[in-house]
Amino acid sequence: MTPRKLAFDLLQRLEKNSQFSNIALDRALQKEELSDADKGLVSALFYGVIERKLTLDYYISLLSDRKDIDLNIRIILRLGLYQLLYMTK
Repeated sequence: MTPRKLAFDLLQRLEKNSQFSNIALDRALQKEELSDADKGLVSALFYGVIERKLTLDYYISLLSDRKDIDLNIRIILRLGLYQLLYMTK
């Protein structure tokens, strides 16, 4: 599984179920066979989107006239915007 897909899956599960983000991430990283760099990317995306969720949703609302964006699409948009706005690599 790719790091971005794993981050998406984790964010999706977090939205649908109440669970502790650190436990969910730790379990997923132990389960998947990823390089250290990929684990770092998953962690950065996952925690970054959680931390900036309100800001990312604000930008999405500015860029879209749709008010009821599907949750999966919203998570994808959050991930993409987070990478564009906050990640340098």
